[in-house]
Amino acid sequence: MNGTQKAVKRIRFVEDDAVDPPDRKRPPSRLPESKGLRKIIKGQCPNGQFVRMQVRKTELERNKYLIKMRKGAIFYKFNQRTGLPEERWFIVSPDGGTIRWTKPSTNFLGIKTTKIKNLADALYLTYGNSESVKPQQTIEIPTWLCFTIVFCEKTGTTSKSWVTREISVACRDQEQFETWFFGIQSLIPLHHQHKSQAYILWERAMMKVESIAFVQRTTPSKVWQTLFENAIRHVKGSSQKFLLRKLVHMNLSRLARQAREKDGDTKDSSPPPIKAVTKNANGNSMVSGLSQI
Repeated sequence: MNGTQKAVKRIRFVEDDAVDPPDRKRPPSRLPESKGLRKIIKGQCPNGQFVRMQVRKTELERNKYLIKMRKGAIFYKFNQRTGLPEERWFIVSPDGGTIRWTKPSTNFLGIKTTKIKNLADALYLTYGNSESVKPQQTIEIPTWLCFTIVFCEKTGTTSKSWVTREISVACRDQEQFETWFFGIQSLIPLHHQHKSQAYILWERAMMKVESIAFVQRTTPSKVWQTLFENAIRHVKGSSQKFLLRKLVHMNLSRLARQAREKDGDTKDSSPPPIKAVTKNANGNSMVSGLSQI
């Protein structure tokens, strides 16, 4: 070839398979060839339907109580200074945001005094009488019909100016109590402070038993035993056998407790053992204790 001849650039077109041919010296892979598993995408909350049902149930209960509380009712409010019960007209706003109470009588200007509280400032409810409530002889108000609303108020501009204020009330009957207690509780933002109906039922039973024991001048355990024995008479079948076993267990526990108390009393009142001095074979003195028979 002459030097003036131009070099020709050769281009070779190859297929993709020929770019990286398989290496015959490479051993085959021992991993089994498996297809990809099918992934089932679930929602973030597996119990989403259950949560929605609970929210819907809570809304229905709140609306049921709110309809009754919007009509208003008359029950007792305990005075914070004197602790005496006074009749007030209580009513809740249509949106359930505020509660207000009004005196039934007018003042010297002919105006009825009304006070309003925001339920968003309520912290929780307590069941039973407050410590500031005084026992009354003119008006018999059972303890199991009373409850207290605890509010949080700000009295100043500093961070330590928050104070709690209690409003103790007493309902006239059980139906009114359940409407206003559970109704106001459903409007309080702090749900973790709510009390269930089972808790109220148990606390009510304890309060009634303590009241009966105070009137009969006995102990609550004896009142429970009497109620248990009366309940057995109206039960038949396997339930009666179960209650009988429970009653026998209660009686045995009571007898064992009484025996332990008597044993402790006798040990405390018994004189100390008599000590006698004797001599052994070596001639040394030895002190021995003689138990009193």
